[in-house]
Amino acid sequence: PLYFGIRIQSSRDRASGVVLLVWLLALTVLFWFQVRYGTDYTVVGCVALALVLGDLQRGLARRLPAATAMIAVALVLAAGLYPTYANFHKSGIRYALASLRTDTRLEATGSTRFRQESSFAERVRQATPDPGDFFDASVKPAYGILAPVTMGHLFVYKARRAVPANNIGNYLDAEIYRLAEEFYNDPDEKTAMHALERLGVRYVVTTSGGRKNWNSAVHAANDSAVGGHASSGRLRLVEIANPQQRRRGGKTVVPYKLFEIVEGARLAVRGAPNERISARTKIQIREESIDYRVRGRTDASGVIYLRVPYANEEVGGRDSNEGFRGAATAAVWKVEVGDQTHHYFVSETDVREGRTVEPIVTRDSSEDG
Repeated sequence: PLYFGIRIQSSRDRASGVVLLVWLLALTVLFWFQVRYGTDYTVVGCVALALVLGDLQRGLARRLPAATAMIAVALVLAAGLYPTYANFHKSGIRYALASLRTDTRLEATGSTRFRQESSFAERVRQATPDPGDFFDASVKPAYGILAPVTMGHLFVYKARRAVPANNIGNYLDAEIYRLAEEFYNDPDEKTAMHALERLGVRYVVTTSGGRKNWNSAVHAANDSAVGGHASSGRLRLVEIANPQQRRRGGKTVVPYKLFEIVEGARLAVRGAPNERISARTKIQIREESIDYRVRGRTDASGVIYLRVPYANEEVGGRDSNEGFRGAATAAVWKVEVGDQTHHYFVSETDVREGRTVEPIVTRDSSEDG
């Protein structure tokens, strides 16, 4: 805007220059405060860029040959556009060229962030029950999914699932937006779980990342009591995204995971007072086998109720109101009490209603008392 303000002084068509300056100034201010106005800025920005490059070319042509001046301007333009190419268009071009060569490896791993998110949204749609007629505005969705706000629109149109907060941010509902951000940024389990309860969603999408928050801890540990993470016992893994390589030769990570929020069955365990207790089972989600654990200590009377989110039976399906359990579990839960191992069978009803489950009584355990 400053350049065009000066340019108007020597312009033959000042009226056109003033109109361009007004639009450029207004959209620059809007774009400065909100990135979404970049789409509107693009039109007037392209016109302004063309005029600037034209002025630059004419200025250089006074001292250099015309061809040299044109090449210099082209190099300046290429240098200015390179960051956009490297950060956004490069991966898309690579994918397009690979597709022409019928190379499907990029499709398997996801060549761009958008393609990766779209693929995951499609998986979520297949792994969750139908919430109602998507095209009928009068029908209230049966449930919602909390996803990162930047993926809100994608989940609505790709997964066809309702989200409490989306790309519009706090302009839609400031309190709901605050709760969504609280879950993804707060390091405290109680605060994060309270946010989920306030939002009233049935599923939540977790994300990988180096930031120290509870969302990242749940994602990395699958909400299992491993690596110093204390399991909530209320988040059940349903679906995962395709693994993605962060950097060339770097670590491969799963960028997104879908968990269902359940009440969790309560395993009644009896041992010595203040004794450490561990419950474990195996879960299988796609090609990934996970050793899921829940840990705790008995109280002064030697009793503890360990909350677990997985049932030991196949339930529901995509079109079932009961939901779909994407992760297959082992036949029983194993609880280690001292040098003994007790077995528990947990039903889907136990998990959804938060029922208390007693250990399976076998001949050996009854003889041992």
